Amino acid sequence: MLGRHHTMVEPLRTLTARGTVTARTREGAVVVPAPVDYVAWTQRAAEFARRPDLNAQQHSVWLTGKVLPHAQRELTALGWTVHEEVRKEKP
Repeated sequence: MLGRHHTMVEPLRTLTARGTVTARTREGAVVVPAPVDYVAWTQRAAEFARRPDLNAQQHSVWLTGKVLPHAQRELTALGWTVHEEVRKEKP
């Protein structure tokens, strides 16, 4: 997913694997690939979305599945952009 993002959406500068794989663009935006079916707003999701090391002007999560409505509202309120039903072929 990140390889396609790098070539088709925006070049990535760094890649980090601290529990969850994350990347940063050349401009510092955070990109999180999430090959999952559904994301619910759980304590773990809330802690992840607020991680200090992911602080950036822009953050986005790219899901192969969907995000539940409550999780969508919470992520959006924290400044995250959510891309649903992303496949490897199309970032």
